[in-house]
Amino acid sequence: MSERSPILTTDSSDLAEACVRYLEEQGIPAEVIPVATENTSSLGLAQTSEHIVSVDSEHTARAVMLLQAAQQALQAQPVQIDVGINQLKGPVKATCDRCGQTTTFPGTMDGTTQECPQCFAFMDVGTLPEWEDWNVIDVEETASESSEEEDTEANP
Repeated sequence: MSERSPILTTDSSDLAEACVRYLEEQGIPAEVIPVATENTSSLGLAQTSEHIVSVDSEHTARAVMLLQAAQQALQAQPVQIDVGINQLKGPVKATCDRCGQTTTFPGTMDGTTQECPQCFAFMDVGTLPEWEDWNVIDVEETASESSEEEDTEANP
């Protein structure tokens, strides 16, 4: 077994996994090593705050060069960064508000609304975008206004 070299440290597990997939596509075996800190969750579980991407020492120079080139390419095309990261996200678990069924969806569905496979209700998957101009429409109020307008038109 050859010696491993850390080439990237990040607090984002998604970024670390994306880097590993990219390096492996380039023929460089890589792995993510999660580093647990002394922080614990409310359940007493150790939380991972850092993720280290490591490669065999013989691939260190090439791996660093590839990641630097990829980073420069992404910075030159900021519009494609969001699309690329969203496509590289891991699976997203969502729980249906109606039936309680937990379903795993592909990361590309993060931020969408999908149909629950159990009860067919709509469910939010992952993090939905914030809406600044969100207006809730009262369906009953809208229906009564429509019927009043129809009555006014029918009986002038």
